[in-house]
Amino acid sequence: MNRSGRDYIENLDGVKHLFSYIRKLSSNTILDIGAGTTRGIADISKSILGQQLHFEATVLTHKATEANMLGKEDVHVTSAEMLRGIPDNSVGGIISVQSLRYSKAPMLAAQSIDRVLVPGGVFKAAWLLQNADEFYKTFRELGYDIAYNEAWEKDHIMLAIKKGNPTKITAAQLLAADGESSIKQKNLLPKE
Repeated sequence: MNRSGRDYIENLDGVKHLFSYIRKLSSNTILDIGAGTTRGIADISKSILGQQLHFEATVLTHKATEANMLGKEDVHVTSAEMLRGIPDNSVGGIISVQSLRYSKAPMLAAQSIDRVLVPGGVFKAAWLLQNADEFYKTFRELGYDIAYNEAWEKDHIMLAIKKGNPTKITAAQLLAADGESSIKQKNLLPKE
């Protein structure tokens, strides 16, 4: 997919408060799982929303377009189930826009996400409902604070915070704060 930064903000129902939270963690790296062409995350990284953050992405196959948009050194060719090449406890936040719905092993993907997130790290994803229950179940078993909303008729947005949250904000509060200001956030990106 070649989603823009504006598309990412719309699909995730905002990222401003999520990114502010990540800036308080021991890692300021945000990983986009299943980033397609990496256009969306590259747009955000160059905007005011991306200041003081480091962005990386995963793709299933490497193409020259990803290197041109985000930078070759920040693009990992790996699946969500393995997150190969991404060190344990190295990522402050993970986002995913519609890509995890294709996972054939949601439990394994959730465990890999847990492995790479720092204590207090956060995961936010938008997807269709077909495999969301397995992600919810696994994150709950791992002790995450989880919130979700039904943004559209068949899509969900889920936010999960790993144990070790350095703030008093809950997953529900963080998700709601982003949602309340998501329309304004799109205006923080350059016009397409």
